[in-house]
Amino acid sequence: MSLTVGFVLLIVAFSLRRGLTIHYAGWGIGPEQYQDVTTVVKGYVRDNKIDIAVENATFQCHPYQGIPKKLFVQYSFGFGLGKKEKTKLEGDRLNLP
Repeated sequence: MSLTVGFVLLIVAFSLRRGLTIHYAGWGIGPEQYQDVTTVVKGYVRDNKIDIAVENATFQCHPYQGIPKKLFVQYSFGFGLGKKEKTKLEGDRLNLP
């Protein structure tokens, strides 16, 4: 086996082990009006998966009272596969990957 093929196999094996990574999570009413809840969302990741209710209690904050909110998440799964984005409305569930 050549060195190049061995290196590629090592990268592939590492990417499969890396799992779910939450890069950013924002809770609020829009891009300039999100409260950063990345640390909170990362805390819910179990076995490289997340399944949470999209509601104020989950994120331990209640910005913009009386206005429907949404959760915006940037995440990746594996290594070097690029970031993905998902937006969920208040009352939905976030299930990743």
